[in-house]
Amino acid sequence: MATADLATFGDQRPIVAPFRGGIAQGKCTGRLLAPRPKGEHIRAMSFETMHTLRKAPEISPLFPELSVVEVLSAIRTDDGAEVPAGSRGTVVAEWGDGAAYEVEFARPVVGNATVRAALLRAV
Repeated sequence: MATADLATFGDQRPIVAPFRGGIAQGKCTGRLLAPRPKGEHIRAMSFETMHTLRKAPEISPLFPELSVVEVLSAIRTDDGAEVPAGSRGTVVAEWGDGAAYEVEFARPVVGNATVRAALLRAV
């Protein structure tokens, strides 16, 4: 077991906390315990602060780029051509956190269209 000075607060139940150089023992008070070299200031962070600073989970899009999709109803391309329901295309961009997608069609009409996610189905 590694020895180190610990930043302990209060006198609640003891815990064992892992750290980069081994394992340290300290007191559980709702704060992180960290070994510190002698002479350094105590550095501690509450669990509430740590929770606030954590990275937000990545939200994956409903249709990732380059996935093949099918339109559920007739739409128009950006050039105004009619794309019939059931046409398949490839997602080339995502807009508004997945609210809409830029879809490229090759058959029966060639062109790109911005389509709401509710009008698409994965193939």
